[in-house]
Amino acid sequence: MNRRRAVQSMAVAAAAAVARPAAAQSPAAAVYLKRWNQAKTFTLMVADAMPAEQYDFKPQPDQMTFGKLMTHLAVANTRYFARIKGEPSPMKEPEKADK
Repeated sequence: MNRRRAVQSMAVAAAAAVARPAAAQSPAAAVYLKRWNQAKTFTLMVADAMPAEQYDFKPQPDQMTFGKLMTHLAVANTRYFARIKGEPSPMKEPEKADK
């Protein structure tokens, strides 16, 4: 799974979902987009900080691995923005989640 491509897809979807002329964009949409971009940046920093050999790490046996959590975030965001646009989700969760 290429997480950068997944996050870029999410960014494009987010921009399309709230894209309007600057004067017509609601204050709530501007706040949401700012916070979403901050979360995206932070998430990528966390993913970059985790060594590739630790993407199978699980804090507890019944929890997702770190890699699975990263792909879950990417797929959930993509599905969410596709739903806003009224389109089917372009992403499916991969079997293996690696860096």
